[in-house]
Formats: sequence, C-alpha cells, structure tokens
Amino acid sequence: RFGAAFEAEIHQLIDESARLRSAANETLSETLAELEVAAGFSMVELPQVTELSCSSVMLSSLNDRFDAPYHSAAALSAEEMLDRSPLGVASLPDVVKRYFKPPIFKRLWVDGEEYGRQFVSGVDIYRYQSEEPRYVSSRTPKFDEFLLERGMVVFQAAGQIYGLFARPLYVNGWLEGAFCADDVFRIAPFTEEDGAFLYLFLRTKVGEALIKRQACGNSIPRVWEPHISRLRVLWPEPAVRKSFAKPVIEAHEMIEQARQAELKAVRLLEQKIKGGT
Repeated sequence: RFGAAFEAEIHQLIDESARLRSAANETLSETLAELEVAAGFSMVELPQVTELSCSSVMLSSLNDRFDAPYHSAAALSAEEMLDRSPLGVASLPDVVKRYFKPPIFKRLWVDGEEYGRQFVSGVDIYRYQSEEPRYVSSRTPKFDEFLLERGMVVFQAAGQIYGLFARPLYVNGWLEGAFCADDVFRIAPFTEEDGAFLYLFLRTKVGEALIKRQACGNSIPRVWEPHISRLRVLWPEPAVRKSFAKPVIEAHEMIEQARQAELKAVRLLEQKIKGGT
C-alpha cells in the first residue's frame, strides 16, 4: 500500500475516467435515439441483412450485384425507410471529400515514433489503445494514405458481417495521426461536424443495414470503393446536421479526457511501484 493520500489520487483519476466514459456513452445513446426518431426510423424493426428472407428485385435495380445480402429484405426495407425520411437524402460521393480503402502494404516495422507512426489494426481501433505498441516506417509506400485524420469516419471493411464489420468510428483523440491497417475503410468529410453526423447516421439501424449490405465475398466479406460509391445517406440541412454533430463531438472529447485520466493514473502508480517520485 502507498498511503491514503496517494491512493485517493489514483482513485479520483480512475473514478473520473469512468464518469466521463459513462457520460459520453449516455450522450451518444440519447443523440442516436433522437436522430432515429427525427428520421422516422424508430418505429420499424429491421432484421439483420444475413437473416433468411425472400425478396424480388427489378433488373434495373440489381446494380450489378447478385449477392443475397445486398437484396435482402432488411436492405430493401432500409432503402425504403431512407427514402421516406423527412430529413433528406444524398449520395455519399456528393457530400464528402473522399472515401477510400488503402492498398495492401508490406509492414516495415521500426523501433519508435522517431522513425514512423504507431500502427493500429482493424481490431485496435475499437479499443482505447493498441494491444501492443508497434510502429510502421515513414518510408512505407503511400505512407500518408494510411494516416487517420480528425473528423474521419472509419469502419472495419473486412471480416464476418455479424462481427465488428461496418461498425463506424469517429476519429478523435488517440486515433488521430495513427497509421491504420488497410482493411479499415476511410470516409473523409469536408468538416468535422459532417463527419460526426455521418458517424451517427451509420450507427442507426438503417445506416448499419446499408453498409453491411455492401459486403461481397463468402469466406472473408469485404467492402470496396465501387460499392460505397452507390451508398446514399441521410443528409438534412446544415443546421440540423450541426445540432446532431455537436453532442457527438463533445462525447468523443469526454472519451479522450477519460483515456488521459486513466493513463495518468497508470503512469503514477507504475512510477510509485518502481520507487520513483
């Protein structure tokens, strides 16, 4: 034991971290529910695109796709709900700066940040830190293509549809500037607010179905740029987008503050264990 004063300091930091994360999750849940109500999504239950269903599709609506999930009852219902929404709809390529998936690359590992950037995998991005610190050389071909920027929306674009596949993340905090694996799809918005709104839409039941239906392949389904080029998204006027984006950004700021408080507590405790001051 290290004494009441020191232990109280550590407790306060961890307690603050938990409080911030709880508040952030509550904010995100409430804002998501508000968007689904405003968009008219809340009254209809959508099954998963992988569930057994029967549907008929016009030849003109095939979009060069013969995959069952793409034409599933859930996917078609999501399209109908999007079209009926009073908030408006837009084609994704028309409202974002860029959408892309980097090429497969050869991993050139280096010893630290002075030689490159921290690497995060398609699983690491859903944690508050990497499973293990690893760094990729800045000499990696197309190095900048792999770096995550604040305000981006990213999601796992390879893997089983019922797993982390297609679950969106808003880049803020520890992910900013990280070198991210090639199996993570990137959407770069024009503004942070647009990124936050797009993230929130993709968290809705409709957004989730519309992304998951894009997967192709059997063993390891994947999403590619040509598929996302046809994605339509909820897109209200700027004032409405900003009103939903504001709490999303605030929640992510709280998540980063929580992470910093936890890291400080761990650092102080480790120093104490090692006999430092």
